Amino acid sequence: PAGDFVFVNGIDGEFNYEILDIDGKIQTAGTASKSINVALLPKGLYIVRIKDGILTRNLRFIKD
Repeated sequence: PAGDFVFVNGIDGEFNYEILDIDGKIQTAGTASKSINVALLPKGLYIVRIKDGILTRNLRFIKD
């Protein structure tokens, strides 16, 4: 489970991201490098969509 940050490995430099709730609604989006601040999200299951210019990856995480 994630606390205040979700750490992203395997991507060098900045990337764009979207965080979606279980219903597919975008809760937050932005640009980050290495970690995404999720401190303001309520507890629950989310999907983080990471776009690094070449690939788009969807990963699930639980906010604690």
